[in-house]
Amino acid sequence: TVRFWDFLTHRLLHTLEIGTPVGQLVMSRDAGLFSLACDDLVVRVVDLVTKRVIRTFKGHSASISDMCFSNDARWLFTASADTSVRVWDLPTARCIDWMEFEQPVASLTFSPTGEYLATAHSNSVGICLWVNRAYFG
Repeated sequence: TVRFWDFLTHRLLHTLEIGTPVGQLVMSRDAGLFSLACDDLVVRVVDLVTKRVIRTFKGHSASISDMCFSNDARWLFTASADTSVRVWDLPTARCIDWMEFEQPVASLTFSPTGEYLATAHSNSVGICLWVNRAYFG
């Protein structure tokens, strides 16, 4: 369940039933979207204005460890304990890329310029930087 509250009045404005526990929430403030990593291994993207789920992404086979939006909120990156990272295209609602690793990705983030994806992996020291092929053509 996701509840929307008015900060000033502390009044409940809206309740969105998801139907499964939510493990993580990541927001794209500029786009007015947030993504929910749910215990059913599905990622749901919610529009803050309509307060509705606008995209549902399925594909991971283990718990989702981290998520981040691209700066323009066109893409959503998800990392999972299944050792994969998936790139979801929000306008088309499709998985447009994926990578698989020897160790699960514990954390990921997209660079402010959109050039790189940084990942940190379980049982590994250091950070890996991945070049965004779409950025360089």
